[in-house]
Amino acid sequence: MSEVIAGSGSELKTIRFLRSQLSEHVDWIDVLKTPVKTWSPVECSIIVDNADFKCIPLPYSLTSETEGYIAFESDFQRGISEIVLMEYPENYFSTSILVHEASRKGASAIILYEREEPAARKIVVTDPPYPSNTPGNPPPIPVVTIDYGGLNALKDRLKASVRLKATVRVRAELKDSTGYTLIAGINGSGDNEIHVAAHHDHWFEGAGDSIAGLKTLVALAKQLGSVENSVNVVLISFTAKELGSPYMSPYPWSWGSKYFLKVMKNKALLEKTLYSVVIDSVHTGNPTVNYHPSLYKVVAESLKPGWSAVPGGNHYSLDSLSYLLEGIPSMAITTLNNKYSWKIHYTSLDNQVNVNPDLIATELSGFLVKTILLSSPEKIDAKHLWDYVSRDWAPLEFKTIVAKARQAESVIGSRSVLSITTAAFSNCASLRINDHVSFHAGLLSPLLLTQEAENTLSKSLGEELFISLNLCRGRSYSFVFTKHNKGFMNEVLRKVVDDIVSSLNEDFSREYTFKVLSTFDRIQGDAVGEAGSNRS
Repeated sequence: MSEVIAGSGSELKTIRFLRSQLSEHVDWIDVLKTPVKTWSPVECSIIVDNADFKCIPLPYSLTSETEGYIAFESDFQRGISEIVLMEYPENYFSTSILVHEASRKGASAIILYEREEPAARKIVVTDPPYPSNTPGNPPPIPVVTIDYGGLNALKDRLKASVRLKATVRVRAELKDSTGYTLIAGINGSGDNEIHVAAHHDHWFEGAGDSIAGLKTLVALAKQLGSVENSVNVVLISFTAKELGSPYMSPYPWSWGSKYFLKVMKNKALLEKTLYSVVIDSVHTGNPTVNYHPSLYKVVAESLKPGWSAVPGGNHYSLDSLSYLLEGIPSMAITTLNNKYSWKIHYTSLDNQVNVNPDLIATELSGFLVKTILLSSPEKIDAKHLWDYVSRDWAPLEFKTIVAKARQAESVIGSRSVLSITTAAFSNCASLRINDHVSFHAGLLSPLLLTQEAENTLSKSLGEELFISLNLCRGRSYSFVFTKHNKGFMNEVLRKVVDDIVSSLNEDFSREYTFKVLSTFDRIQGDAVGEAGSNRS
């Protein structure tokens, strides 16, 4: 399968094919139209001495033609070279940050490359560069990538010339369009439902991200059709997972799942959802299941030998985060913690030579059938969530929120308080300490990153430190420590934690109060109805 971009003709072909594969195995099937911003590459070339080197533009680079002297990042000097050859960072999620800094230093275009692998990589580059759900913009300068052969050819030219002039030419289209999320259902005997989701947009061939996930949905549908099941299973293939937000958010992932869940929530169609399973970026090796702590019993009973299970886990760039933000427990199945999987992710090496989607689908669907058949509301236990969020290092106000949540179970019920707590405690964030950047998404993400900052500071005495913490929900904190005083640095971090917890408390209290009032109104309405019935 070739590359699929949300809102493109290739997406429509993929949806039609997937629908034909699922239709005879499910009870119903539908498509949700989704507004997307479609970015499509048209042309990319690097011209040096009349030689034309092919390149690949990175989204959301716009049409441009840039001339300048070319140099590697280590040789880049403002006013002397403008087109910068830059190696992808080890954590390629931080690519936007490096591009933004190079632009501020005077770079007019960036050429990215992989040093060791004969591969091209794609990742979305945005401005501002730190993850956020706020509206964003295309990168301030064109950003392209070249493969191994192109890199070596440019190296040879640079060796032969002190100053090498080049032209970077990019043509790309950016337009409003429509993406398509496919939804299919297998009816069970009860009212509750479980969502099993993948996504169909992908870079390059996308064997592990995300053809393996689509094949898993089809394999699961075939197997569930022959067994009795108490829960309804909703199979979903999301659009616009990699990019497509109409607002070009600096957190570019998961627009399709966010839109889908908002639509379902507005129609009150999520109230019976027990949990979701998201399959994403499964390449080679044993997968890891990043699971919501309340799903401990569900995961423990069905986990395969050799697989790993991480409570909380990191849901960064995965659609499972969208579910957590809506208060729905989720588990994400991925191999991105595997070094080889991380290396080929978003590259041309994610193909069926290196990844076997059919084998993966067989493995994952077997796990999912067992998981679904063993699932029931009784096995989703809030106790494991309280154990997970009860951190010794947390401030008193946070511990008070946790205590309040536990007490609320007797007022609004375990399921409601689980949903409110999950939504309030979930976020995504980035932490930068000098040149090192970490990303995390899921339960307690900002607090976990502040702990990482504190641990790093304790080992970094004696050097100047720049620290930046950015939350996807909009808050950001930046500090420069030029002189080290451990007590002062810890005091600053404690104030950051206090501010984060205060915001978290506001979110929790608002939703909790609303739920209590709604519960009271429902009980009062039931009582009035019963009284009227008795009078008649």
